[in-house]
Amino acid sequence: MATEQRIQSDLLVHPGVELAEVLELAGMSQKALEIRSGVSRKHINRIIRGKEIISSDVALKLETVLGTPSSFWINLSRNYELDRAKKAAELTLEADAIKLKRYPVAEMKHFGWLPKDVSGVELVHAFLAFFGVASFKILEDSWDLRFNAAYRKSAKKKSSKEALAVWIRAGQIQAQQIDLPEYNENSLRDAVDTIRQFTADPNIFGDRTKKLLKEMGVALVFVPHLQHTYANGATYWLKKKSRPVVQLSIYHKWCDVFFFTLLHE
Repeated sequence: MATEQRIQSDLLVHPGVELAEVLELAGMSQKALEIRSGVSRKHINRIIRGKEIISSDVALKLETVLGTPSSFWINLSRNYELDRAKKAAELTLEADAIKLKRYPVAEMKHFGWLPKDVSGVELVHAFLAFFGVASFKILEDSWDLRFNAAYRKSAKKKSSKEALAVWIRAGQIQAQQIDLPEYNENSLRDAVDTIRQFTADPNIFGDRTKKLLKEMGVALVFVPHLQHTYANGATYWLKKKSRPVVQLSIYHKWCDVFFFTLLHE
């Protein structure tokens, strides 16, 4: 039977199309269905014309009258609504694709923050997932709150706020993976001289400093420099954990600039 086959199918159609087919196969009119189910003819007609979906209550009544499982009607309605929502979201993502041009997408792919083999709507989706938001509007409306940081960067060159947002977000993701104890400001101040001593050996400096700062409740993260950020470092707070983050790039590869940036932050 066609209906039984469609119960197993992934084909998404409006529930009204199925209902009209089932009624035709059963030789039942809309009026007869109204009398047998207690569902008004007007509501049945709206379902068949695609103006309404089938609610759980109506699905149970259709199961009793027509013998078609209520789960079939419920799943058909749910899948139809989900499919319609996905298509609407895709249209929005297509319109948003042009906004990606303002962001360093090529660098994000290079560093593995975005998949290298995606484009179009899939790329927009992956980009928004990187920021953990559902739309560009949400991202840009919350800009000041999400990426509020104190930077050490070039005063002579104008930074791209989009590139800085990507750079900070990459650091946030990295910092969120670090299990930090409660922040201890006094211990941190006492540790500054020890950190200075670590700079004598660049080969062990990074690991030792990360470990020491972690004990003080501070996340030290290294994020590659992105073009048009012109940032050596930044400091900000992880909102969820109320923990400070020190984020460094290797914008200038000279040791003195690097160490000064760390101690500055």
